[in-house]
Amino acid sequence: WSSDVCSSDLGEDNVIDGVGVIFTGIGMPPETYRGISKEIQVTMQREYGLNLYVVVAKVSANLGYLPDEHKIRMSGILEEIKARGNKGDIRFRDDDMQSTLTNNIVILGHSGGAFLGYESALTMANCFIHMGSTLNSAGTLSWKGRSLLEYPKPLLTLLGENDGYIRSTAGALELRALDQYLENYVK
Repeated sequence: WSSDVCSSDLGEDNVIDGVGVIFTGIGMPPETYRGISKEIQVTMQREYGLNLYVVVAKVSANLGYLPDEHKIRMSGILEEIKARGNKGDIRFRDDDMQSTLTNNIVILGHSGGAFLGYESALTMANCFIHMGSTLNSAGTLSWKGRSLLEYPKPLLTLLGENDGYIRSTAGALELRALDQYLENYVK
C-alpha cells in the first residue's frame, strides 16, 4: 500500500518473526506513528531477539461508513507481505510464511483505529493493543460496547491524557466491569 508506512530495518538477513499492524487514529497520517513503530521494532529485536515487520496502515476518517475497511486493509496488508516474501524482499523465520502470518500477528489500534480495528484484531491477529481507547464494557460511552471479559485473546489497553476523544478516566469504567466480575466470582 503506497500510503502505508512500513518498517524497513529487519537486519541484514531481512527475516521476520511476526507482523505488527498499527491502525491510526482518525485523521492521523501514518508518518505520525513512524517513531513508535520504530521503537516497537527496536525493542522487540533488543529484548526478545524477534524481528517484527511493522506496518502503519492509513485509514480513512469515516468512522464506520465503510464498516469492513479495516478487515479489507488487514487482508491487503497480509497479501502484500506474502508477495514481498515470494519476491524475496523479505524472508520468514524457518522459511515458514504460513506460521508467521497465522500465529505471530499483533494489531495496535489508536483511538478510533482501535474501535474500528476490533473485528480485524478478533479474527486476524493473536493479540490486540488498544491505545487511547477502551472496549466500553459498561456500554456507557458513545460507541458500541464490547465486553472486556468476553474478549478471547490477550488485550492490552493503554490510556493517556492527550487523546482527543477519550480521557484516561474511561479506564475506570473497564475496571468497574472487572470488579463486578471478581465480586461475583469470589462469592
